[in-house]
Amino acid sequence: MKIVFALLAACMVVSCGGYNTTTTQKSEKGFLKFNGDIEHVRIFIDGVELSKSENKDAVYQVKPGNHEVKILRNEQLLADRTLFVDDQVTMEVDIP
Repeated sequence: MKIVFALLAACMVVSCGGYNTTTTQKSEKGFLKFNGDIEHVRIFIDGVELSKSENKDAVYQVKPGNHEVKILRNEQLLADRTLFVDDQVTMEVDIP
């Protein structure tokens, strides 16, 4: 009888060792999209000038959180905003 209990206990210990779990986590990123007249406009995000795409529907990836956005046209300041970009969200910025 002791041998049967010992074998059952050994089987339980061995079978529990194979239990695995997986966790899927999304990468943290947000996006900015600029709408309006983007001709001759310079855009700065957190003090770094953005390399604009020729595609008017282009979106730019940023980390979630607060970002300072400055927009200039002909060296005239059009906008100076602090934007909060949430994770997995595209925020649209209108250019006057």
